[in-house]
Amino acid sequence: MNEPWTPPEPPADAEELIAVDPRVIKTHSVGAGVACPSNPPPPVGWDYWNAKVDKVTAALGELTLRMLHDGKRYPMGAFVQQVSGGRLVAARVEWHNLQGKSNTKGCFRGVNLMRSLSEAPPAAHVALKRGSRSSAVTDLQQKLNAAGAEPALKVDGDFGGKTEAAVKAFQSAHGIDDSGVMDDATWGALLAATND
Repeated sequence: MNEPWTPPEPPADAEELIAVDPRVIKTHSVGAGVACPSNPPPPVGWDYWNAKVDKVTAALGELTLRMLHDGKRYPMGAFVQQVSGGRLVAARVEWHNLQGKSNTKGCFRGVNLMRSLSEAPPAAHVALKRGSRSSAVTDLQQKLNAAGAEPALKVDGDFGGKTEAAVKAFQSAHGIDDSGVMDDATWGALLAATND
């Protein structure tokens, strides 16, 4: 059960790719007071979602609910990959020792979100706006230049008018509200655009 498993790579145009992790036990008794089997570690290249760092978007919440309640489409062990907020994320149907908000102890079907280890979590990047001065702004300016900012930005760590204009142009080009503020959605799209 602890041997490595590498999921298939999702096609760039796929809304979701469903694979089944063969290491997850498929059948087991379910209910209050029933002991749960262990779940295998995340697949190769993935780690469990870190609630302190990773933000759960509405789309990810909807995916989790669909996977939890549609056992035919998402059987035990289903590993689903999709792009959400400009980053590749996944979820796996697993065994849980507690049932949802009721906190009933036992063995129940559950879903755990996962994040790709090849992508930096967007929340690791602080929200930046005009007036910000830091190494994070330097990183932002480098990434905006790599994404084709016109004119190219001076990389000086100072979020001024030109950086704000470049952020707004990037947001508009990617269907994001052009607030000029580097929020999670903008970071996600920028990381995807620069393959970081």
